[in-house]
Amino acid sequence: MNAIPPVKALNRPVVAATVAFVVAGLLLLALFGVGGSAFADPHAGQSVDVAMVGSSDVINGGYLPEVTPPAGLADFNFSDLDPADVNGTNLADFDTVVLNVASEEMDCETGTLLADAKTALVSFVQAGGKLIIYDSECPPNDYSWLPFPFTTANPGAMGGYGTLTIVEENTLSSNDGEDPHFIDAPNLGSETDAVGDMNVMTTRDSHWCLDMEGTNSAEQTGPVHVYARYGSGLIIYNGLDVDYMGDEPEPPWPDGLDKIWLQELQQPFDPDNLLCRRQVVTPEETHKRSTRTPTPTATATPEAPTETPLPPPPPPPPTATPYGGVGPQIVAPTTGVGAETGAGLPWTIMGLAIAGAVGAVAGLGGYRLWSGKTGNR
Repeated sequence: MNAIPPVKALNRPVVAATVAFVVAGLLLLALFGVGGSAFADPHAGQSVDVAMVGSSDVINGGYLPEVTPPAGLADFNFSDLDPADVNGTNLADFDTVVLNVASEEMDCETGTLLADAKTALVSFVQAGGKLIIYDSECPPNDYSWLPFPFTTANPGAMGGYGTLTIVEENTLSSNDGEDPHFIDAPNLGSETDAVGDMNVMTTRDSHWCLDMEGTNSAEQTGPVHVYARYGSGLIIYNGLDVDYMGDEPEPPWPDGLDKIWLQELQQPFDPDNLLCRRQVVTPEETHKRSTRTPTPTATATPEAPTETPLPPPPPPPPTATPYGGVGPQIVAPTTGVGAETGAGLPWTIMGLAIAGAVGAVAGLGGYRLWSGKTGNR
């Protein structure tokens, strides 16, 4: 009877191949998810030390993950920072600040920050830091203290659906399924309430650059994911509801909320290399701003004088000359009064008399003067 070969000897190459295949499959699964795209690769200049103002929890549901999944969060060092401790000294330990307005510590109210804390956050960005703002399902908040203030329309926790559109292809989001920054916007709107309950911007400040916009379940349409440069730093606002973050259905996982959060942290800053192809203004306003020609200022036409000018003075009377010409005019002395007053009339009469006498004497020069008798008389 023939001996049966040892199973171990026969299956060793098969086992090795199987193990390799399983490991490769797990790696692909970790990178791509099931049928999804890869998470964005780390970028040079991304966040490293991240301060969570408040905490990572969200009082309205969900949370901001600090550990994997998604893969890549292990690249960041997270620390909680109480709103009362936000100041320039404490912020100096971080390159990125996440303002989680919906955290228990902030209780959906930016007013929990002191005025000095708000000033410190603005200075932090201006000096080259990155500020990421989340206010999931919070009521409208006061963002007037930011360098570029804005207001929002907030539907609250309606648990509805909406539509989301990626406007700019960049390192924060992409429509291309082959791009490592791909975000599954359609399924975020139809499979979760992230879009239906999102807060949208209602202001149109051109300093903000548009990444994603949409319509929530309250039929409020506007920008929901935007960014702005200030000084050497970068501000990102995310108005999406995060109820499903960390526990998304598939799809949109792995290309949904968690990936947006990861790519915000992986986004470089100072410089950010973002394109800002469209500012947060309506398309009509953008067109007008780019094609409008300044209207020239009208030049005022001088008005016609309303006063009737005085008639010119009459010409002076001619004076006789010895040969019948006009002699020099005799002008009355200046009186200091108007030129047409009666003060000069005597002088005018005297001048005429003298001129007449001179003319008469000159006229006699043309005749012989007789003395004595005149002929036969």
